[in-house]
Amino acid sequence: MENSVCEICDHDLGFRCGMQNSCYGNVESISDCDDFDYMDDSDDDDGEEPIDVTEPIECPNCGEDAYWDGSCYVCENDNCNWCGTL
Repeated sequence: MENSVCEICDHDLGFRCGMQNSCYGNVESISDCDDFDYMDDSDDDDGEEPIDVTEPIECPNCGEDAYWDGSCYVCENDNCNWCGTL
């Protein structure tokens, strides 16, 4: 399957074509396959909202509010001294 565009196709199941194409592993150009779709590489999104660093988080150490200082969250409780990231 070396140099086959099947490796970057969203229908590649790793051992056969999800669209049942018999040419699996032998397709050298995306124009040679009517069912070719690029793999969706947005898996790192997870559909989550971006973190708003202007909002405090709950300190995992003591439960007080922790605020972003530019490099980490810092607990507002002077007795806690927790600093960390999510």
